[in-house]
Amino acid sequence: LTYIAVNYGEEGAVSSSEMVEQVLGGRSDAVLTDLAYDPDQASARQPLPLTLTVRNDGTDLLDEVELSVEGGEETYTKTVSGLGLRPGEFGEIQIQQEN
Repeated sequence: LTYIAVNYGEEGAVSSSEMVEQVLGGRSDAVLTDLAYDPDQASARQPLPLTLTVRNDGTDLLDEVELSVEGGEETYTKTVSGLGLRPGEFGEIQIQQEN
């Protein structure tokens, strides 16, 4: 929230003004910035280990994300906790799905 506070004198002239910026609440925003895999580990109908890079674009500490990867007729979902990413920081998440 950004606003301008203006004070007027007795004659109606501006006596002072200031721009104020205030954060009213935190915002969570995890952004996937990269997805990497080793092509040598790719084989038909086998899970492929992935490395995801995420960036905290929010205003609060990003400590947990829920990932969902869809492929074929299956969906892999995983909650990753303990990231501890401050706003603007990057982190890597490893996905190793078992058969």
